[in-house]
Amino acid sequence: MSTIDSKTLEEQIYIKRRDVRYDMRDLTVEYISDKYTDGIEYSDTDEEERKNTNIKRNILFVPEYQREFTWDEKRSSKLIESILLGLPIPFIFVAENGDGAWEIVDGSQRVRAIHAFIENSLVLTGLESLTNANGITFNDLESSRKGKFLDTALRFIILSEETTDDIKKDMFERINRGSDLLKPMEKRKGIYTGPFTKFIYDYVETSKSFSELVEVDKWLEKRQEKQELLLRFFALSESKKYQSGISGSLADFLDNYLDNKNKELSLLNPEKLEKKLSEYKNQIDSVNNVVKNIFPYGYRHRENPQTKRSVFEAISIGIYMAIMELGSNLNFENYNKEEIYKNLIDPEFKKNTHVANQSHKQQKLAGRINYIRDMLVRK
Repeated sequence: MSTIDSKTLEEQIYIKRRDVRYDMRDLTVEYISDKYTDGIEYSDTDEEERKNTNIKRNILFVPEYQREFTWDEKRSSKLIESILLGLPIPFIFVAENGDGAWEIVDGSQRVRAIHAFIENSLVLTGLESLTNANGITFNDLESSRKGKFLDTALRFIILSEETTDDIKKDMFERINRGSDLLKPMEKRKGIYTGPFTKFIYDYVETSKSFSELVEVDKWLEKRQEKQELLLRFFALSESKKYQSGISGSLADFLDNYLDNKNKELSLLNPEKLEKKLSEYKNQIDSVNNVVKNIFPYGYRHRENPQTKRSVFEAISIGIYMAIMELGSNLNFENYNKEEIYKNLIDPEFKKNTHVANQSHKQQKLAGRINYIRDMLVRK
């Protein structure tokens, strides 16, 4: 049994506690939504751009490292139902930046759902208590009920601006470690076993090129983010599924695809199975080759800390569709990395990738993939 150095431990506790300073405030739903509206533009703007623009202070925005994780309509509706019923809502954690903006450390899904409902872009569904509210939007509520909803106060914990990025990310991971926020791929590995699941994991483990081009934080990599991205590539590119959009939640779509693909491949004899898996490998290898040669930041749209899911989908599937159309005519010498970069940060592309809700509706999904395909094909 180890001997504890109490003095050293107390010193360490004191130092670590000193790193986290916070204030508590109760803010109305209306105020929260207004501040988030101000922050949507900000959240897609890097530090250098912010210095050269007149950005409003005290805006509320979702940081890059958690922007991809969104609730479906049913889960968002559950939150709105809880607010209407007057049930307690978990605290929302934000961190104040040097310019007065509030970065959401935990609670981005709640803020997004509230904003979507107030903006009438969320139709309540799947409610079991307020069954009469299914199918309605915010505008369908009576005026007095709208007022009561907007006046509902939620508690915020505001971390001081001295809080470092590492502490923010560590807090985000600690808070969500017991939830299902980042676990879909982990669950799939245990539930949907079979040759295609094995192929996904083997490829990520053995393909040095893919791993280098798909950059994610270490804690996301441990939660099998790269496998999640690869599954999205195959599921959305097969039979050009992205063109029709996804009915229901994306998670259910990916679950069904993986389950069916495992069953389909399990029926093949060893020789045909090996041939089919080789085709899948060649498919993603060919895309990696294009990315490596002409895209300046791999599967990222700029020099971000990690790969954004919607951008990965656009680049990977867009390239694959261009390969299918151009074949050997896709000549690397025809493309300039600087021009590629300018296209990736163009507002026309970002309007389909940097969206808070419904990023997998047909218009957004097809829009961003076709943008990359057209960029390559029309050269």
